[in-house]
Amino acid sequence: MGGLTIEGGAAEGAATAAPHGERRRRKRSSVARPNPFQFENLILRPGTVPSNCVMIDFQIARYSPPAYDVMSLLNTTTTSAFRAVYLDRLAAQYHEALQAELDWFQINVDEVFPGDDFRESCEEYKLAGLIDSILFRHLTLLPTEMASECKECPVPVSFENLMENSISEMSTKAWDSCENYRYLMGDLLADLVDTYILAE
Repeated sequence: MGGLTIEGGAAEGAATAAPHGERRRRKRSSVARPNPFQFENLILRPGTVPSNCVMIDFQIARYSPPAYDVMSLLNTTTTSAFRAVYLDRLAAQYHEALQAELDWFQINVDEVFPGDDFRESCEEYKLAGLIDSILFRHLTLLPTEMASECKECPVPVSFENLMENSISEMSTKAWDSCENYRYLMGDLLADLVDTYILAE
């Protein structure tokens, strides 16, 4: 079985010049790739303490435009009333922030993702972002005491294992007992029905 070894004290690389006089430092890690990426494969060497450790699992990654992630994020972190007022403004803010990041690589955002194309893409992926939020937010919004029950899932943890571990029952329990959970999930579902089902 493959494993991921994490050693303390990542080596720091040389400073890299950037536009506008900025200088950013890159850090080199001695982290090995786990195979497969499961938490029982994560190994810490005895006597070491990990520092600046970031783990990214691309298992459910899919090809999609940036607008998909933006719409998913905004649906997940805001209410429908907030989105009705600020969604377009926040999407525009994202495009400006993207330009600032690409400036560091001396890339013009309008050459790779013009503002008009981004706005059209956001409009196209509003529904996808809303559905994505509904599919996962019923888990991420679970109250802490209920979410802790997920620790009883078989190892390795998978979406199928979570479903088999009575997640639907926990979601129903949260809906019945937690006002905040009921309000936020109800708001997402009402937005889906009112905007995309009844509107048709």
